[in-house]
Amino acid sequence: PRNPGVEEHIQEQFAELAHLFNRFAQPASGTTGDDPSRRQDPLQSVGRLIFVQLLPPMIQQALRTLPAGSALTIATNNPTIPWELVHDGETYLALKFALARQLLTQHAHPPRTQIRSGRWATLLIGNPTGDLPQATQEIEQLAQLIESIPHADRPRLLLRHRATKALILQELASGRYDLIHYSGHALFDAAQPAATGFLLAEDEVLTLREIEEQLSGHPIIFLNGCESARGQTVSAPQAGDDEGFAYLGVAAQGLAIAFIQGGAQAFIGAYWPILDAGSQTFALHFYRLAIQGVALHEALRRTRQFVRSANPSDPLWASYSLYGDPTLPVLSAANYAIRPLTVLMAHLTGLSALYQTVGLERAAELEQNFMGQVAHAVQQYGGEVVDASLPLVQIRFGVPAAQEDSAERALHTALALRTIVDQLNRITSTQLLPGLSMRCGISSDQALTRQAADTPVWLSGNIADAALGLALGAAASEICTDEATRRQAQRAFHF
Repeated sequence: PRNPGVEEHIQEQFAELAHLFNRFAQPASGTTGDDPSRRQDPLQSVGRLIFVQLLPPMIQQALRTLPAGSALTIATNNPTIPWELVHDGETYLALKFALARQLLTQHAHPPRTQIRSGRWATLLIGNPTGDLPQATQEIEQLAQLIESIPHADRPRLLLRHRATKALILQELASGRYDLIHYSGHALFDAAQPAATGFLLAEDEVLTLREIEEQLSGHPIIFLNGCESARGQTVSAPQAGDDEGFAYLGVAAQGLAIAFIQGGAQAFIGAYWPILDAGSQTFALHFYRLAIQGVALHEALRRTRQFVRSANPSDPLWASYSLYGDPTLPVLSAANYAIRPLTVLMAHLTGLSALYQTVGLERAAELEQNFMGQVAHAVQQYGGEVVDASLPLVQIRFGVPAAQEDSAERALHTALALRTIVDQLNRITSTQLLPGLSMRCGISSDQALTRQAADTPVWLSGNIADAALGLALGAAASEICTDEATRRQAQRAFHF
């Protein structure tokens, strides 16, 4: 039940928070002797007030016993309550749970067609006004991240003067995008909510009504903006500028409603004004998690934890809210994941001399025997032969089944391959045939993988190239590893 008196008290606390947000996020230059460990969390008092006064005891108890990491969706049509700040006496709900909001609206728009190309498509809009260099950097770094994803289209970039209203309306109406990310000024006008929107090039504004009417498809929306509740654009609040930290609940929810009712699957935006450098860090960390296949709400929770642990006095972690289906993966077209992989590259030398000495038929027989033994060894240690185009054999560990000891398995396999070659040399030496030599390189790293029903597992990254470089630089019968492999396998091997 609503308690107007308590809600009014909470709103009064926001006025104090405006000062506290600025003081803790932007400490005055020259301040010394301030022990961060003795600071009182400026948000905790409001969070406790909401928890104790607005939540029934039964709900309080349920939240205290709910396992950490659980999904928690708050269905509400009241944007004035910052649910992400709710504090149960031990921690904030948004840090403990994968928290999202669900809009309660009186009507819903019919679903609209999404034009899909079979590849993941993104629209990135940044710094239309030209005065936010951090926003430009954010978009460029995000574009590089997306370009590293196989089966993703090259991002559509609208930066600075190219981010015109006419062009953006055209892109919104195309219905082809899975993700739309905006980094720039958001115009929030509490007195005239209809004027809320994005500030674009040439001082044009993309309003809520235009968003709702023009958006097609079902994209995920991420709004990373410098905002003002007074309808004036601001870049970064300066120390002592408390007005820049007004709470933007009603105006910010207007943007969420416009996108959700326009057909968006989910909307992520800020309820508090945010700073360029921090918002860039937040967004990029969120996307690095999201492209691993982490659901939206969990990626947001982990990002909040990461940002807060890096700077506990910075309220940035509490700025963002998620609306829509929280369980969605960002990459919904297929199963994407970043997992640790190990690649073994085996380089068999001496084949040319062997072919010249014994002829094609005998050499082919020896090669077939060799590859049969290689396949057996690889299978024994849980690897997969990716390419067996002699003289190179590429073997990977960690897909399709994840393995915690992939580096150890790769080293055992390399030793087995070396034994196979030694045995083959002993057989052929009686026939006065030239000797073979196995040189191995092993690299371990994180790689992006995908497994769909109708396609094989593949990986993206520079692991194979690194392993190849190690193999080509190895001496005869030598096994070379990178530092990551050595570190992971040092329990079982001495280097």
